[in-house]
Amino acid sequence: ACDCAKEHLAVVDELEISGVKTAWGKLPEDLEEAAAVASDVGGFSGILLSEVLHQLPGSSIEKTLMAMIDLLAPGGTLCITMFSPNANFSGGACPVGKHMRHVFEERRGEGKRWPGEGFRLKELLEELKAPVHLDAEAMKCFCAYHHCATAEQLRRAAEEAGFQVLLAQQARHPGHAEAFWG
Repeated sequence: ACDCAKEHLAVVDELEISGVKTAWGKLPEDLEEAAAVASDVGGFSGILLSEVLHQLPGSSIEKTLMAMIDLLAPGGTLCITMFSPNANFSGGACPVGKHMRHVFEERRGEGKRWPGEGFRLKELLEELKAPVHLDAEAMKCFCAYHHCATAEQLRRAAEEAGFQVLLAQQARHPGHAEAFWG
């Protein structure tokens, strides 16, 4: 397991799961500890990148994917979840979601490689007077930078990094707060 917060890894370590190793890393360039662990075990059999790539620009996503292929054992599996332009977070009645989808489609029409990068969520929430009902503590957890991508954009980037993509699909994440729906 690898995470950007060491305290999350401590929870996994405390579980003492046989065969599970943890290593701290920050994508895309600070992966020395993860590389050392991967080297010791002959590469990771699997890597999960869950809800992290949305905090990176497209070029950093590409660098991350190239780094992941080096950390995996032959035949290893990489699983990715990432916000799409139609994610729960940006869906329904939320004016931020409507704005993000509109800008995404404009940029895609212009042929931009990563049309969903660079949204400043906190600023958009205030500017659009979004009906988001979160307390001050929850708002601190909001990432300032947000990038959404389609399954096909991630497929393309993964294939260009050398992965064989077995499945690329878009689906709803059932755990996101209803506060974003207005």
